[in-house]
Amino acid sequence: MYERFTETARQVVVQAQEEARHYGHAYIGTEHILLALLTDLDTLGCQVLNNLGLDLKMARTYLQDATTESDGEVSVGRVPYTTGAQNVLELSLREALSLGHNYISTEHLLLALARGADRVTCLILGEAGLTAEKIRNEVIRELSRKSATNATDATNATVRSHTITDSLLGMLKMIGAEPVALPGTLTVERLEEVADLALKNAGVLGMPQTWRQAWANLADAAQNLVALSEVKEDAA
Repeated sequence: MYERFTETARQVVVQAQEEARHYGHAYIGTEHILLALLTDLDTLGCQVLNNLGLDLKMARTYLQDATTESDGEVSVGRVPYTTGAQNVLELSLREALSLGHNYISTEHLLLALARGADRVTCLILGEAGLTAEKIRNEVIRELSRKSATNATDATNATVRSHTITDSLLGMLKMIGAEPVALPGTLTVERLEEVADLALKNAGVLGMPQTWRQAWANLADAAQNLVALSEVKEDAA
């Protein structure tokens, strides 16, 4: 199961241990997983909780209110998980599969936490007015929004590559050269081939100067695109 964890999900697991040590707890509970989820603002799990009105500072305040002071003595080495925390990690796989995902990330850990939270975490979520249903609805909303954004980016990339293809073919036609077979979406590798071909033609002796200059311009354009990595292969 753990091989399915994304890097951000792995970081949550690591941070949960640090949170337990921070509070002097000799165990890792679901409350520590919750705090760890709230640590990285760039993750979807954290963004969902923030959208619903819960941030790290608030969660720490609620945790202090819900627990007693620790003596601060934590054994050296690996801090064990409570049964509830272990169940959350295992339940995250089921949550991922229910969404059709073959990986486990912070949003799946959050969904699992919402379903399998123990007493302390339930108190924290309850203070923030969060329920499992609210969290699930917000996760789905954020996933849908990100999916729409990615689809738009992919469409724009495809349009851009088609425009570049048309421009290159137009330059070839303008100098009377044989058209080069170009795919609808250019890859960096294909641009490198175009640049090499253009450089060779730019150096052919006896070719009119205007043609040689046009080939040189074409080579420069293709090389610049490769260097800037502006054109990438369109994902199938």
